[in-house]
Parts: sequence; C-alpha cells; structure tokens
Amino acid sequence: MISSFGLIFFKAYNPWFAVSQCQAIHARSIFPCQDTPDIKSTYEFNLQSPLPALASGLRIDDHIGSTSVSDAMSSETKTYKFMQMIPIPSYLFAIASGYGFQIDTLMVLC
Repeated sequence: MISSFGLIFFKAYNPWFAVSQCQAIHARSIFPCQDTPDIKSTYEFNLQSPLPALASGLRIDDHIGSTSVSDAMSSETKTYKFMQMIPIPSYLFAIASGYGFQIDTLMVLC
C-alpha cells in the first residue's frame, strides 16, 4: 500500500487500485479548496484512468452503462466526467479507480 495524504494506492491483485480518503483535512492534497466542514461547494471534474472509475458525483460522460469486457480491459486511458450538483464539504469528496474486489473478512476494532 502506498499513501500520499488523500490518495491511497494498493495492489489487490493486478493492477493497482486507487481510492481517496479526504477526512479530515486531506482534500487539499488532491485539489485546491477551502478544506473545512463549514464551506460547501459543488464540483465538476474529469478523472483520467485506464481502469474503471467512480467518484462522489453524477457521472456525465459517455462511459455510462458500458459493460464491454474488452473496453474495461483496455490499457487506453479514458476520461470520466463527474458533477456534484449538491454542495458538500470537501472532506466528502471521494474517488476510486481500479477493478473491484471482495473482502471475505472484515474486522472492526473499537
């Protein structure tokens, strides 16, 4: 696992999987913002990845509903467009890119 403040990269199988973790003040390491819960913003952004990508926002690009296996396995970088129309604090911003995987056992320590 490699962590760079708000972005976390880890290798589940192959290839790498990337997720964001913006709480409490790491959104500012991903994009310029007033990183405080008091300030809420709308977002419109592009994400470039050769792997499938998700984000906290409505997906507004042509890749919606694409289920082609050959398209998902392509190494060509794709641009995904997202829009968050409801104002949210920056720490709720989230992205994920890579192939999904299953966690067999989850242990929560309190």
